Amino acid sequence: MDKPLYIRTLRNDAEKIAQLARTDIDVSLPSCPGWTLSSLVAHLGSIYAEVAKNITEGHGQDVVQSLEDLGLPSDIHAWFAAKCEASARPAGVTAWFAEAASRLIDIFEQSDPGQPAWTWFAPQQNVGFWMRRMANETSIHRWDGQTAFGKAEPIDAHLAADGIDEMLTVYAPQNCRPQSTLDGRGETYRFRRSDGAGESTVRFQERDTQVGPQAGDPDVVITGTASDLVLFLWHRISDENLAVSGDSSLVSRYFELLPPD
Repeated sequence: MDKPLYIRTLRNDAEKIAQLARTDIDVSLPSCPGWTLSSLVAHLGSIYAEVAKNITEGHGQDVVQSLEDLGLPSDIHAWFAAKCEASARPAGVTAWFAEAASRLIDIFEQSDPGQPAWTWFAPQQNVGFWMRRMANETSIHRWDGQTAFGKAEPIDAHLAADGIDEMLTVYAPQNCRPQSTLDGRGETYRFRRSDGAGESTVRFQERDTQVGPQAGDPDVVITGTASDLVLFLWHRISDENLAVSGDSSLVSRYFELLPPD
């Protein structure tokens, strides 16, 4: 758990998203088909509001069950009620997003990572889960936003390395693996950093997903910078950006076993 890293990168990436939205909030996002920057702002802003509400008022319970529970400003609430249509978007959307991010960061700064809080991940019911989740999610979406303007900065190497672990051990087994109808046949993947120490091995056996040294010898090794690896795992870039050795035919099967969320 690296609270300073999570807060620093969350703040920087949220500020960059707000800057992009001030430039062109209706620009389409190549990495998120069907989304515009307005969609991204709505998505992240509402999550920030939900997490803040659950930390400050949830007392360990999920207290956000509907749009009304978020306590949004009236004009933002009306926009969400209108399915975030561009024609219904109020002028203050970017300011609302920036304020939602700032408020969540303030809450994180004032909280201990071990403070109890409801999360969707049963083994970790504390604020630290949300610090990590929000920093990693925002970094991916900052990259999404920047791609629309032609050049995306890589994700902070330390955060990206953490994001690889979070994706493989927390997010994907719970949110992606259940979406697949395929049983694993022992397919084993190793993801290896080229810009620092660290590698992760994933093995699929029937419905089980094993991560770590116990996962066995790999069928395929995928090597790249921490930023490129986490972007690949989030299905943002292809393996053309990475070095692949071993059975390359298994690369596409990875996303059949762990469908992109």
